[in-house]
Amino acid sequence: MSALTTVHALEETVASTLGERLTEQAKRYAGKMLLVTDQRRVSYEQMETISQSVAHGFQNLGVGKGDVVCQMLPNCEEFIFNWLGLAKIGAINAPLNPQFSGQALLRLINHTETRVLVLEEGLESAIVAIEPHLEHLEHIIYRARDGFVPDARLSRFSHSRLDSLIQTGGRPVPVPVKFSDPVMILFTSGSTGPSKAVEWSHRYALHYAAEYIEHWELVEQDVLYTAYPLFHVDAAVSTFLTALHRGASAVVMSKFSVNRFWDDIREHGATITTFMGAVAVFLFNKPERDDDAENSLRLVLMAPVPDFWSAFERRFGVQVVSGYGSTEACFPCWPDLTQPHIDNTCGKPCQHYYLVVADEFDVPQPTGVIGEILVRPKVAYTMMSGYYKDPAATMEAWRNLWYHSGDLAYLDEAGFLHFVGRKKDSIRRRGEFISSFEVEEVLDQHPEVLACAVFGVPSEYTEEEVKAVIVARRTLSPEDVTQWARGRLPRYALPRFLEFVDRLPVTETGKVRKSDLKKDWHNPHTFDRDCGVYLSRRREMTQGSEGVDEHC
Repeated sequence: MSALTTVHALEETVASTLGERLTEQAKRYAGKMLLVTDQRRVSYEQMETISQSVAHGFQNLGVGKGDVVCQMLPNCEEFIFNWLGLAKIGAINAPLNPQFSGQALLRLINHTETRVLVLEEGLESAIVAIEPHLEHLEHIIYRARDGFVPDARLSRFSHSRLDSLIQTGGRPVPVPVKFSDPVMILFTSGSTGPSKAVEWSHRYALHYAAEYIEHWELVEQDVLYTAYPLFHVDAAVSTFLTALHRGASAVVMSKFSVNRFWDDIREHGATITTFMGAVAVFLFNKPERDDDAENSLRLVLMAPVPDFWSAFERRFGVQVVSGYGSTEACFPCWPDLTQPHIDNTCGKPCQHYYLVVADEFDVPQPTGVIGEILVRPKVAYTMMSGYYKDPAATMEAWRNLWYHSGDLAYLDEAGFLHFVGRKKDSIRRRGEFISSFEVEEVLDQHPEVLACAVFGVPSEYTEEEVKAVIVARRTLSPEDVTQWARGRLPRYALPRFLEFVDRLPVTETGKVRKSDLKKDWHNPHTFDRDCGVYLSRRREMTQGSEGVDEHC
């Protein structure tokens, strides 16, 4: 029996690939709304027809089974049309963060060996900057308005329009696609080096959605809502694919708005959503209203769960749940919906995975003792297939038949998982994972920077902020560094805190001791970019002052 048929909510499911599942659901739900975006509403039947047309269009461009197509798009229905169209012909969708630029972007495009890139109008400059070094790219499909003219500096690439691809009206030549074939590549935060390309099989994608259906007890009437980007698991899989797999509906907005959130929930009748990072804080800090609890939401997954979660439940009339998961290893821990959330827990290991907390030798730790979370599946292809074209990284992660998460936790006597922190050198800021390595790489390229160390520090909005400690050849200002990094880094990865020092503390082997820097990160010599002052001056401003921003 497959992993999927163990899930009680997926009656009569025979599909083993995304393309098959869409065809199956389109026959069952036909005119029902599957996807709602800012621009349009798409039924199950329309999604099937459009994805067939897109698949045909990609085949006309020479895209075949096993080929990777990178998409650099904002949240839009075309992103999903392309993903499902590629799935039908056995090709691989590799979404890129539209804010990526420079070396990080070049590395990912070259690593996937993509020959075809789907690009949003307005993002051409990011490709122009790396154009001389693109090794495999041949064709760019532009999502653009009428009258758009491609940048002449990209003339070595052939090009076409995304709307013409969608409107081909044809059907693809049938391609044999198996459950074990890759369907998408999602990029990690690059916690211990450059971002890794996580390869997902068709079965893993469907199983990931099936886990949500089972543990959230989803029904056809549910409406899943997200405003997170589609290059994230949350929007693409936890929201859209879960809705498709269950016969429910997905609402995917272009961006999150604190002021519009509850209006959107009521307008669309949304019942399920996820809060990452500081979203819960922002919503909870809004002035209370008499109708706060008059909304359609019944379940909210929060990561992390804030201290005020119970007050949030009472005020907004929702149930708050937690969990533990990753891009590589699905969600091996889930809460019990019949029980209230328990502080500082991530649920219990579920029936589909083995999970242990182990020491450095992979020996399971006793109850209450911190160790690394190790996971392995009970059914093949229900975790990542590996890191794409990176066997060394795959073998390192899968030591001793266990996937090593790099996350630290402990299990209590009742079997609940308590997440402690990250063994990996990554930063999580407002729901975004940031690679310290990739921020350091950009700052190190500044001609006046000798060395730097980047790490996460506590944020008043939960999770972390980015701090950079820099050794410079000459006097540099925070503005110099910020100006250099802006455009080379995504906006969310720009360091908020900067400090200039004469030397960095290092180990005997020359590695920077970031633990030493973290201990005294909040020192007076640290510049806060949000407030535009050094912390020494900020303290003077806030001592007995009125009208100063709370976080400044």
